[in-house]
Amino acid sequence: MTDATFSARFYASIRDYLGYIEEVIKEGDLVAAQKLGHKMLGLCQMFGTPEQVVLCEALENAES
Repeated sequence: MTDATFSARFYASIRDYLGYIEEVIKEGDLVAAQKLGHKMLGLCQMFGTPEQVVLCEALENAES
């Protein structure tokens, strides 16, 4: 897989997670949003930027 293809797949996954998180937040399900944020955190820790990691950690630790 080329770097461009990998990058495109990574950002597509992040967009998908953000869409799912938005849906569960609208439903008022913070726990589900935190679980999705945790999964997204793993991706960002491996392949993302430090800023993305900080944002994912903030979501994972959010309080209602």
